[in-house]
Amino acid sequence: MSSVIAIDFVEHIIQRVSGLPLGWNPEMIRRHSETLVAMCSAHHSFYAMAPSLLAASCVLATLRPLLEATDDNNQRLMPSLNNALLIVEHITHYTKVQL
Repeated sequence: MSSVIAIDFVEHIIQRVSGLPLGWNPEMIRRHSETLVAMCSAHHSFYAMAPSLLAASCVLATLRPLLEATDDNNQRLMPSLNNALLIVEHITHYTKVQL
């Protein structure tokens, strides 16, 4: 039997987020998220963190530039970073009240 590590959660999280209307490339997000997970897994300060939390953090960190993107008129192209909580709700099925 093998242990569950953070990279095992990345695909599951991306599949849950892919239903949201963000207009992003899941392959790019997966690649960047997996790279972040690998970098974090090599650092001792992340050893005590739950693998699912590490994976979710890496996916949201990868999505952050997309969520903060603006056009030439400084208008947001996608939902603001404040909507990250809604993404977490969609993934975990927890409501704002429960969080």
